[in-house]
Amino acid sequence: MPFGMGPAGWWFLYHPYYRFPFGPPWAPYLSEKDELSFLEEEAKILEKELQAIRKRINELKAKSQSS
Repeated sequence: MPFGMGPAGWWFLYHPYYRFPFGPPWAPYLSEKDELSFLEEEAKILEKELQAIRKRINELKAKSQSS
């Protein structure tokens, strides 16, 4: 198996249960208040990433137009 990961190999890295943000699916669910705060924070993070992507796109467009 790759890099000593045992008989499961890479399956654990790509299985959806192991990417679940709050742990495995049998974990207790969040309250509505906790879920709302999590989603608001996630939205802020994604907005920052989108702004950085748009900034880089504009830089590349400006660079290609000037050359």
